[in-house]
Amino acid sequence: MKERKINDPVKKKIVEDVQRVGWHVMAVGADPDNMKPGFAYSIGLWQSFQHPEIIMFGLPYQTMGHIINDIGSYVKGGKLIVTGQPYSDFIQNYSIIFESVASAWCVEYLRFAIWFYGEEDTFSALQCFWPDKAGKFPWDADFNDKLISYQPLLCG
Repeated sequence: MKERKINDPVKKKIVEDVQRVGWHVMAVGADPDNMKPGFAYSIGLWQSFQHPEIIMFGLPYQTMGHIINDIGSYVKGGKLIVTGQPYSDFIQNYSIIFESVASAWCVEYLRFAIWFYGEEDTFSALQCFWPDKAGKFPWDADFNDKLISYQPLLCG
């Protein structure tokens, strides 16, 4: 990130968190008028660890924040998240799976990350998918239909 004077308290907090911890978690409220779920994403993993940013949807903000922070600690510890592989380290009794986010979706959903990096082409992102109670993911034929709108597929 380029050095610049920052007056906005949200942007200032992002920069401080990235400098202190290595990343910041941004929560974004749901948009029921456009049927978009709430989501959270990391800012700074790319700069601090050359690791894609993480975005996830549809869970309570506090839960998503904890999961993204745990993923950040995992990455900070020198481990890499690989797409398509289940990880049972982050949600008790469930695995999560990551897939690459298409760059067009970064523009729509990771706006503060774009501000942080200066442009959308300078970082990549992974979407963190959580399963329904039966352990099925949104792309599985028998995934719980009531949950499908909670996790838009941003895969490229």
